[in-house]
Amino acid sequence: MDDHNEMYEIGLTAPMEMAEEYRLDEMLPMMGLKIGKRCIILISRSVSAAEILDTLETLRCAEEKLMAVLEDACGRCDSVCEAQALPTDSAEKEVLQKIPDVLLYGLRGRGLCLRQLARHLVKGDTVYEA
Repeated sequence: MDDHNEMYEIGLTAPMEMAEEYRLDEMLPMMGLKIGKRCIILISRSVSAAEILDTLETLRCAEEKLMAVLEDACGRCDSVCEAQALPTDSAEKEVLQKIPDVLLYGLRGRGLCLRQLARHLVKGDTVYEA
């Protein structure tokens, strides 16, 4: 059976400077690693230990950038912020309970306004557009 029929092909468009900087041509052939519902990491089909470490560092940087997006969208709480209290709305409480504890702990540690985050989650707001 032809492998083409077993694979879903996508067209990936990247600015030339990004393609050159990240040497996308050297990554071919690629595979997609499913990370979450809306995240796929494209990676070469064969990678060295050093390349895996580089990928882990890249993911750490991506986490920082995504956290900054959430901080911009939700704001930060300080000791006088009324929003530092957990939401009283049942839908907002429910949506926060679905966040894994380790992630919620990190968000709290960064001072992210959980009440505002809950409001964005309930409404399904888009908080980032490229």
